Amino acid sequence: MLIDIDTLGVTRDRVQNELHKRQIGTGVHYTALHQHRFYQRALGVRQGQFPNTEFIAERTLSLPFSAKLSDRDVEDVIEAVRDVVGK
Repeated sequence: MLIDIDTLGVTRDRVQNELHKRQIGTGVHYTALHQHRFYQRALGVRQGQFPNTEFIAERTLSLPFSAKLSDRDVEDVIEAVRDVVGK
């Protein structure tokens, strides 16, 4: 899920926290590689060098996605996202 933080006026982390309050597990799986300490040390890269990557990383949130989700689980996720993003 790519969050339009400029329109919503809240950060990805805030959206994540609100979803967790509604029992919707989420994850942040897309961290820009140049923001990892290993790559900063190994390659000398730094914050600000790859603005497009940072833009996506700051706005991406993983939602529950599994064949094991019931139809009701899927509806719960959709309802929670609509509730949080609609605020």
